[in-house]
Amino acid sequence: MIGPGLTHHRFAPGPDFIDRCAQALIAHAPGPDLTGWRVVVPNLMMAPAFKQALRQAAGRSLLLPPVETLQVHLAPWAAAFTPLSDTRRQFALYQQLRARGWFEQGNLWALCEEFIAFFDELTEQGAALVDSEAALAEQLAAAYGARNTEALRFEAAVVHQLWYAETQGAPSRRAARLLGAAQWTACAPTPLLVIAEGALSTPLRAWLVRHAECAGVVLCQADRSVAATPLLAMLGAAWPTENAAPLQARVAAVADDGALDAHVQIIGVDALEHEAHTVALGVRQALAAGAESIALVAVDRMAARRARALLERDGILVEDESGWKLSTTRAAALVDVALEVLARSAYWRDVLDLCKSPFVFSATPVEQRQRAVLAIERAIIDGAVVTGLAPIAAGLTEQPEALALMTAISDASRGFSMQSAAPQVWLRRLRDLLSALDATDALLADAAGQTLLEGFDEHIEVLRDEGCQLSFDEWRDWLDSEMDAAMFRDRSIRSPVVMTHLPACRLRHFDVAIVVGADAIQLAAEDRRAIFIHDGVRQELGLPGRADGLQRLRDDLTMLIAGCGRVVFTWQKLRDGDPGPLAAELEILDLAHEMRFGRPLIHPAPPMPPVNAAHQGQPVPGPVVPRSQRPASITAYGYASLVNCPYQYFARSVLGLDEAGEVSEAMEKRDYGQFVHSVLERFHTRFPVVTGVSDEVLLAALETETLAVFGERLKANFLETAWLLRWRKRMGDYLDWQRRREQSGWHYAEAERSVRRALPLADGDTLTLKGRLDRLDRGADGALAVLDYKARDTASLRRAVKDPEDGQLAIYAALMDEAVAQAAYVALDGDRVDTYPLDDPAAAAAAHLGRLTDVFQRMGEGAPMKANGLGTVCDYCSVRGLCRKDYHDD
Repeated sequence: MIGPGLTHHRFAPGPDFIDRCAQALIAHAPGPDLTGWRVVVPNLMMAPAFKQALRQAAGRSLLLPPVETLQVHLAPWAAAFTPLSDTRRQFALYQQLRARGWFEQGNLWALCEEFIAFFDELTEQGAALVDSEAALAEQLAAAYGARNTEALRFEAAVVHQLWYAETQGAPSRRAARLLGAAQWTACAPTPLLVIAEGALSTPLRAWLVRHAECAGVVLCQADRSVAATPLLAMLGAAWPTENAAPLQARVAAVADDGALDAHVQIIGVDALEHEAHTVALGVRQALAAGAESIALVAVDRMAARRARALLERDGILVEDESGWKLSTTRAAALVDVALEVLARSAYWRDVLDLCKSPFVFSATPVEQRQRAVLAIERAIIDGAVVTGLAPIAAGLTEQPEALALMTAISDASRGFSMQSAAPQVWLRRLRDLLSALDATDALLADAAGQTLLEGFDEHIEVLRDEGCQLSFDEWRDWLDSEMDAAMFRDRSIRSPVVMTHLPACRLRHFDVAIVVGADAIQLAAEDRRAIFIHDGVRQELGLPGRADGLQRLRDDLTMLIAGCGRVVFTWQKLRDGDPGPLAAELEILDLAHEMRFGRPLIHPAPPMPPVNAAHQGQPVPGPVVPRSQRPASITAYGYASLVNCPYQYFARSVLGLDEAGEVSEAMEKRDYGQFVHSVLERFHTRFPVVTGVSDEVLLAALETETLAVFGERLKANFLETAWLLRWRKRMGDYLDWQRRREQSGWHYAEAERSVRRALPLADGDTLTLKGRLDRLDRGADGALAVLDYKARDTASLRRAVKDPEDGQLAIYAALMDEAVAQAAYVALDGDRVDTYPLDDPAAAAAAHLGRLTDVFQRMGEGAPMKANGLGTVCDYCSVRGLCRKDYHDD
């Protein structure tokens, strides 16, 4: 039987730390049965190594003791005190903050999180607030170095009243653990071996002393001030635990065998991709050298994940201990977009994102779902639907598969009540919403989705009688914060290469550790940028502050270097074009090492691996169109595309490929032009002749028609008023132009006329030329004029009518069965409303008709459709990626 008493060992961190802890236990309990002991470890990842060390220390078979964290050991005892979960504490605190109106509504959840963490630290560190708000205000004044002002009294009132409310009723989980520890000691004390990665808090230390009066306690504490090796002496000289002599004096005392360059390497790289390749190369080299355990310490998770992708491409799997935020998973994205559909009146992008989620409508065959989603997207674009499920469904009357999906979304949305409710009610509504979207089974089949749904169920159970009433926005903010705080870990991979984080490496041994992202911003002491609790206040109350954070970082780095065979730090010297300095602690370490040994720890990075494939250009594409697939019709728009680049026309009109349309949420220049066209068509239907009609009447008519056309857009978006004002500035100019035109003998005849003309080809086929003309005028002698409205500047129109390649007006003139006396652009924007006619419309029409029929004839004969576009034609071409313009040989 082990007698009572506390045995305290301080061991230097290093590869033998766990072995020494095991030897300490064997020294106190040499017998083969250790099941009566309890072993407390700071990190469960240490448990397998400790058990192995215990067997080796005993040199024989053992009945091993339970090895758990203190939280797990104390769980049965703490449960007897019925602790209040952090989630329940959060809602209790939220209701107080909301009711008191101390702060703006927007940051209440963040404040709740901060206050709960603050109160937990008070409990864990054994600190306590003073008995009155006035006394606390005095402490705050001392902390801030200020007089006791009204602001300080307010802060004292907030902290004191919330802390008082926190201490009423059921204890927090941390408080319950301390109470449970005392109960354990009082009822059934068990011998303990406690492995501590640093100094214990005051309450835990007091408990162990009390426990040691009833049962044996062996405390094995890692202490880097116990410089048992030259390596630790060198690290201690660079990173002292307290104020010490100048750096030069400290490193001078380090022995000759304290050099670190065999153990530590710092590598600066040029950019993220270079860092990822450097890390992946380091892992491959370590594995080839026989390393059995490799840690990727993901300080920069983006670079670490890129390195992981490179490794997995080579068949090297990486076990991810640290995981990633649940909010970044596809399952969480489904929840977010489903709620966005409800919150933003079914905004069209949200609806499409919801339909495209791999989890919804899981019982529907994949191909059928894809067809339905494509039809929904077309209905949205064709109908220019910005918000609303009903307008989308209205465009799907002939698409039963798509209509069924849209009906399911509509039914699910109607079934989701937006009335204020308790959080558990909101969560049940969310579960019902996901079920109505037929997403539950698919989520359960996904690891992250299963974690998400289990989290919802756990919260529903924990909050089953919670009475806090939340609006949709309040609940949504809480849910977002919960998913952002929750971590998802894929536990299906087992590998000698482990991705983890720096604190998790404490007291663990790895053959090689690679710290990814060791720059001054990311590898730095924790910066507690509190919303409310000032760092000075923390120090006044005896809580850890920024100085403690720096020591924590130095402890982490020391234990990592001391416990691993070799440690490599990588950092990006440039980030977004700006210099990225190395972490300050590593700068100090490198300086100290060079001062003592004359050798730096910073080394150049290995070069980026060369691209294996030499660049090979590709020939300019020139597909041939079989005569049977040659288009039978063409528009002026299609003709312009054919002239600009035959391959562009081939992709668009023969293959039917083009960029997908998009809903116009805000009016653009082309929309403005179409609206003005509609206004003028309606106006001239009422006033085909303006001569003899007063300006007041005409302007009033134009205003009426303008509001009728622009009205719906103005209701949807008031900012469209800018376009309305732009047109209003032109209305008077337009009437002046129309009068001048009538005085010159031209009168309005017709608008928006659709015309066709059959063009015979030499091979016997017929090509149909199609177009829609903005306006036709007649002269006093019956002559015909074709006009095309343009919301463009006058200079570009002046150039267009002189450009022989611009065939739009010529094609419009060619569409008419009779001779066209005038073909002109009408500038509705720019300096003034004016007319820009072709010099000879008949000649231009004949030339372009001949060119068109000749090109189609040669197309049918097998002439290649070459990608020969130039300049802006290629710059704004939607099929540039298809022709691969940037990789052509010429």
